[in-house]
Amino acid sequence: MHKYETQLTNFAFNSAHEIGVTSVVWYRLDESDDELCGIGMDLVTEIKPLEAFFLKMTDNFKVRNYEITDEEDELYISEYDQFPVDGLRRPKYLILRKGGEIEPVMSACMPIVLLAPNGTRKKLDTLPFPIIGEII
Repeated sequence: MHKYETQLTNFAFNSAHEIGVTSVVWYRLDESDDELCGIGMDLVTEIKPLEAFFLKMTDNFKVRNYEITDEEDELYISEYDQFPVDGLRRPKYLILRKGGEIEPVMSACMPIVLLAPNGTRKKLDTLPFPIIGEII
């Protein structure tokens, strides 16, 4: 299984827009349980389509590379990570999915939208599946 590391820029997670570069490790988002989980991806069926998406979104994803991960190297997000937190500057975990909406309250795990250089939201039609990233 694999995970994918990128430099992410030009995105929004609430009314705040992040322009600077942020290092993120991405996993495939599994929402089958009550808790969110990021799991490793298959090289052929998942990493290659995800890489093609990243290559189309060069305004948002810089320095892309993937690496093999251990079976135990998964990302678990508890329901507590999804509760609102006062005083948090930005989330630790980012969720990217087609048709995603940003939320007005801050939590450790938040959906994001990608922004074009002019500040408008980008369509994510070519995103092959939902992903979750951990800011490193």
